Amino acid sequence: MSFSRSGPFGWLFFLLFASLPAAAQNLNGQRITVGADAPAFLIFNDEVVNAEFSTPEGTRLYSCKVRNNKSMSLTYKGDGKQVPDNIGLTVQEGKRNHYFITSFNKDYDINRDPSLWYDYSNLKDLKKIVQKLSTTNKDDLAKIEEEEKEQAKKEEEKRQSDVAKAQQTREQEAERIRKELKEMEKKDSRAQQELETKLTKAKEDEQKRNEEKKKAADDAKQKEAERLRIEALLKQETDQHKKDDETARRKEEEDRRKADLKAAEEKKAAELAAKKKAEEDKKRSEEIARLKEADRIKAEAEQKRRQEEERKKADLQAQADAIRKAEEEKKQQEIARKKQEEDTRRVQAEAKRKEEERVLREAAEKAKVEEERRKKEHEEAVARLKALEEEKERQRQEKAYTRGGLWERYGSKGINIFDIPDKQPQYVNSDFYLTADTLRNYQYSMELLKAPANLAIASQETVNGGVSMTLENIAFSSPNAYFKLNISNKSKEDFLMGAALVRWYNADETYRKPLRCSYVTFIQSFPIVRPGQDTRIVVVIRDANIQDGDMLNINIGERRADRKNMDIVFDGKVYNKERMKIEKKLTPDDAAPAATDSKEKEGKKKKK
Repeated sequence: MSFSRSGPFGWLFFLLFASLPAAAQNLNGQRITVGADAPAFLIFNDEVVNAEFSTPEGTRLYSCKVRNNKSMSLTYKGDGKQVPDNIGLTVQEGKRNHYFITSFNKDYDINRDPSLWYDYSNLKDLKKIVQKLSTTNKDDLAKIEEEEKEQAKKEEEKRQSDVAKAQQTREQEAERIRKELKEMEKKDSRAQQELETKLTKAKEDEQKRNEEKKKAADDAKQKEAERLRIEALLKQETDQHKKDDETARRKEEEDRRKADLKAAEEKKAAELAAKKKAEEDKKRSEEIARLKEADRIKAEAEQKRRQEEERKKADLQAQADAIRKAEEEKKQQEIARKKQEEDTRRVQAEAKRKEEERVLREAAEKAKVEEERRKKEHEEAVARLKALEEEKERQRQEKAYTRGGLWERYGSKGINIFDIPDKQPQYVNSDFYLTADTLRNYQYSMELLKAPANLAIASQETVNGGVSMTLENIAFSSPNAYFKLNISNKSKEDFLMGAALVRWYNADETYRKPLRCSYVTFIQSFPIVRPGQDTRIVVVIRDANIQDGDMLNINIGERRADRKNMDIVFDGKVYNKERMKIEKKLTPDDAAPAATDSKEKEGKKKKK
């Protein structure tokens, strides 16, 4: 690579570094291109300790800042007029010292040309570069320069080839997706038919279980009626027994009363007979007294006769008492027998009643267990039916977001939601198609999505019935800037994310240029934000030379033409404040303000 060693300090630096051995891995004369809109980024293996320009002109025109990842940025801060092409820059990286030659390219296009990213972190590759730069022979230098041009040409051709292949791959992927959609429609149809069959069978099973439950309820009702009938018969029999006992008791009391009455009458008759006899005896005594002597023999005979009668009477009385006692004993025995029979009958009836109650209780318990089993089966059947209904509803909802469902709702109506939005290719740079850049941007974006928000810059308005957007983070890595956005959908319809674009405005609010995307998360399928949900995305651009007074406008579109896009507008000061969190200056900042920093605005309006 050839370069001019002009300037009062150029030869000094060149001679100093030329005297060092190539194995020291110190770059000497490596050219660094800086664009008006795009800083150059240098990545090293060790920490950047210091940086110093070879002339005061370098400090006036450029700003060096070191980042916390062993890298530094070189930013142009002039007005683009009369910029010296060969300003030396010495960088101390760990124990290595490098000498670079800055080259300002006013025609550099941040959206079209390769990014200004110089990676010297690999020491083996660094050694090879040092060896090439150490060559002093003009012919060798010309040869190296020619080889580098040829290598750059091949790399550019490869980059363009990779871009073309990536585009072709996307087209093939889109065609494959379209074919898969038709197959998925068939599978979804079969799955729906299977689910309908399951639901029909579940309903038939439920109807059968309901019929069985009704039959069991009728059986239980009949058993309950039989139980009540048996209880009524038992009660009737018990009442009849009580009635018979009462009749027997009354009859016994009546027989006892009659016996007592008869005994009283016999006693009264005996007493009357005795009284009559006493009277007769008295008369007879008197008669005897009068005729005592005469009738002494007769009296003695009479006395014997009376004694005999009294004996007979006593015998009759004893016999009557014995008969009455026997009858009384017989009655008592009869009462005892009847009581024993009644007790036996009552015990038997009670045992029979308890047995019937036991049978009925066991039947009731069995019926209860059976009822609980049927109830549990019914509840399980209802739960299964409910689960099937819920599964059907879930599948219906999920089907809406399967490829087949999305095709039916959107693709069949001419809304392409499976490919990158039609306008997005107009808003991307070549990094978008390169696998290595995509992988690097993907990995950093995934980490950024996990980071907590430190900004809350809302979109200028809520669109489409409740869709809004918030800028939550601005982050920087290598040559890129990352915007983390939260899309919130509080409407009743899906938000179909369309093309993403970042616009750059000067301090006087005139449109400067687009900052095309290097990457957008979910690049294969831009997200569909469902109603009531939030989705976070990351939009990546190349880190640009944005001034505090400039403005940035992040625009996120909707795939449907009749829907509004969302815009977030914020000052360059916000952008730079976030970048300064990972940067610190290495060179004094004594340059005049750049043209884009001419004024601060009191208010901002939406940029279209």
